Amino acid sequence: MTVSSAAFIPEKIAKLKEYVPVEADVPVKLDSNENPYPMPEPLRARLCEIAGTLEYNRYPDPYARELVGKFAKVYGVKPERVVAGCGSDEVLHLLCQALIYDGAAVATAPPDFSMYAFYAYLEGGRVITSSRGADGRIDFCELARLAKSDGCRCVMFSNPCNPTGAVATRDEMLDFVRNAGCPVVVDEAYGEFSGREYSVLDMAGELPNLIVLKTLSKAFGLAGLRVGFAVAHEDIVRAVKKVKSPYNLNAFSQAAGAAALEYAGEIFALAEKIGKAAKELYKKLHALSLQGGYEAIEPGANFVLLKFFDAADAERVHAELLRRGISVRLLGGALRITCGTDAENEKFYAEFERIIKGGITNERGKAGEGDARD
Repeated sequence: MTVSSAAFIPEKIAKLKEYVPVEADVPVKLDSNENPYPMPEPLRARLCEIAGTLEYNRYPDPYARELVGKFAKVYGVKPERVVAGCGSDEVLHLLCQALIYDGAAVATAPPDFSMYAFYAYLEGGRVITSSRGADGRIDFCELARLAKSDGCRCVMFSNPCNPTGAVATRDEMLDFVRNAGCPVVVDEAYGEFSGREYSVLDMAGELPNLIVLKTLSKAFGLAGLRVGFAVAHEDIVRAVKKVKSPYNLNAFSQAAGAAALEYAGEIFALAEKIGKAAKELYKKLHALSLQGGYEAIEPGANFVLLKFFDAADAERVHAELLRRGISVRLLGGALRITCGTDAENEKFYAEFERIIKGGITNERGKAGEGDARD
């Protein structure tokens, strides 16, 4: 008797919807919220030097002590409150393993980073959701009600929010955390683009239920090396270390991350520049929205979200941009545009304006026909 290999897959995994990263090979790639600028040349030279001197036959430091120490110094936190991982994605997964059990409720506030619900589900969590306003901001009153509900084990949200770009104030978040009654994970992956006045990183560990995620993938431009952190009370850090694999972060990523943190001042200045450029792009897109059939959400990060009144229009504009060599992220009835270099932003806006003014959002099923000049 022949049995299908699909029969070996547990139902919980078979029901999962796979996360599909954008892999468009186009000249202007504005779909993954990456830092569009190359790393400083002295840092690149340092990484080449590191690559030639590491002992690859030896396992890496299981606790990434040098990396954690550099991170703690740059961000002003205690190193014993920091755990490093293979991107903040892995750290998030480890937190779910350490904190969530079968049937426990996990509160999120979609639209938000989809992996919160994904990892919670893998650990048997039951995801409950709070609403956001039209501007993408969290309704903290509703989220507090969920946090205090029976069985809620954890709350997770990003600030600034991915994909809306909305930013909650420091006071809003700290008031919420103090009254939540359960662990609260605040993902600050894009915090460097919005400014430190919004961050609650310094209170992670001071408030025993506050956990803050950070990454070197965005502002630091090390997305390809997968370096992330959680900052939390020592008890939570110890729990995460219990469930992580012994050598979860490879030797090169550890050393490269530590080297990159030495350039924090330069990188923070570049992140501020990118954040300002995203706001300028938003202003232009907002001005065009009156004839474009969409609403532009004011950004607090390095991307702009456009919410189309007709989801089909978002799909048509996305396809037409791809045809013109520009990739942005399609999210249901919305487009998320990563802020690129000045040249990339100008190219994107020029083509987007042509598409919108060409009438693509009014031509049902006729993508591209409204702008036959190109």
